[in-house]
Amino acid sequence: MASDNVISAPQMVLGRGRAASKATPGEFLMSVERIKLRARLRPVTQAKVDDLKVALQEAPLAHPVTIRPYGDDYELVVGAHRLTAFLQMGRPVIPVIIRDLTDLEARQLEIDENLI
Repeated sequence: MASDNVISAPQMVLGRGRAASKATPGEFLMSVERIKLRARLRPVTQAKVDDLKVALQEAPLAHPVTIRPYGDDYELVVGAHRLTAFLQMGRPVIPVIIRDLTDLEARQLEIDENLI
């Protein structure tokens, strides 16, 4: 599922003129500008985002966000706090897993991740 804005590691990815980065095997890097947010079951809390921002200054993101195709872009399925932290930190790309999901499957995955 390669395009101008998302490709598999160890190749480079460019997101609409943004800086290039590398992903780890099995993941992709996506321009944060290509990921759209929809209504979330659990609201994003700034305190959790702030904690993530501190952690991301010390170590790379441990778990990529999950997205699905959405028109010409992508929709966030899970990882709203992680994406928000990247956006607030001004990071142009984020590690992602791209899954082809129905609306029901996407909602079930969001519920599953937030039950933990």
